[in-house]
Amino acid sequence: MLLLAGLGVAGWGSAALVPAAGGSEARIGDDPAEIFRRFLENPEPVRRMVYRRSFSRHRILVVDDQGRERAVEPRPVLEHLELAWQPMGWYRRFGEGSHALYRTKGWKHVEFERPVPGAEPVVGTNPEYSWSLNNGHTRLSIVARLSREEAPNDWHMARVQDTQAIYDLRFGLDALGPGRLQWISPEEFLVEEVDYLLFGGGHGRIVAWDSRQRPTELVYAARNAKGRYETWKVRYTYRDDRPFPPWLYVVEENSEGRGRLWHTNCVDEFETGLDPAAPRGYYPEMFRRANTPYEMVTLYSNDVRYMVSRQGRLHRLPVVPYEPLRQPQTNVWFKLFMSGVVLAGGAALWLGLRRRRGAS
Repeated sequence: MLLLAGLGVAGWGSAALVPAAGGSEARIGDDPAEIFRRFLENPEPVRRMVYRRSFSRHRILVVDDQGRERAVEPRPVLEHLELAWQPMGWYRRFGEGSHALYRTKGWKHVEFERPVPGAEPVVGTNPEYSWSLNNGHTRLSIVARLSREEAPNDWHMARVQDTQAIYDLRFGLDALGPGRLQWISPEEFLVEEVDYLLFGGGHGRIVAWDSRQRPTELVYAARNAKGRYETWKVRYTYRDDRPFPPWLYVVEENSEGRGRLWHTNCVDEFETGLDPAAPRGYYPEMFRRANTPYEMVTLYSNDVRYMVSRQGRLHRLPVVPYEPLRQPQTNVWFKLFMSGVVLAGGAALWLGLRRRRGAS
């Protein structure tokens, strides 16, 4: 890890959401509604969450044969995901049907690659950098966690990764964005806008509870990229043996351009607490197979992109400017994937030229 020396240390957590020191797990005398409110406002550390989210929530944009941008029809597929959320970092692992493994077929259909068992795509963070492992853990991408003033493009890329983890911990409130959530009454809450997204911010309220006083329905109004507010609804179903989080939540979307859609999500396993293996967050070596060599390593630092050769040398690559996200379903991972494709092409060209020169 000598390559990472000098990247700087900047706390991973955004101002919007940082793991709380207290716990939101059920305790004797706790009000289930209060557990729900406390976690959404500032979640405690999550040691492991295994869950499934509807792939239809993603808005996949492609270019058709006439060069027009179109949205691929939503797929009724559940993404298989795993997450940990700790004071010094987090990770998300992508399984079957996940956003990190999809590809478009023409401009109408989406297909999924099968994950390599034990080498599924993973993204994670620690105080020094954000990272992602792909292609059977043979490709590593690293983004230095510098301040916004030092490296605005790097800051935005890291913040986008944080945002995806925050959404998964808010159980259906994605359209409100990752801004600070504040309860203004036992039923009503506000979410602040953030200046690095073109959407988000709004207000909502709990409108129904079950016999154990657990919230079963929530409605909210969220600002879209055009500055207009759209109404969303979330319905929650709980397991008898688990007061929180809900086991099933169905998000009803009623947005411009997509109309009314329902997105089904499940939380299968949920364990709170500190992870003793991650006192400083998560690092790629914690997930890789020891005998898997890297085919490519890319590094983003001080708004400069580098390819790291097998000899450990840095080779500067063209800069791809950051663009603010237009919608919560906009394909963030597609942008990152395409950046990886560009990098892969540049790396292949560079390595080919090196080999030809060596042969000559």
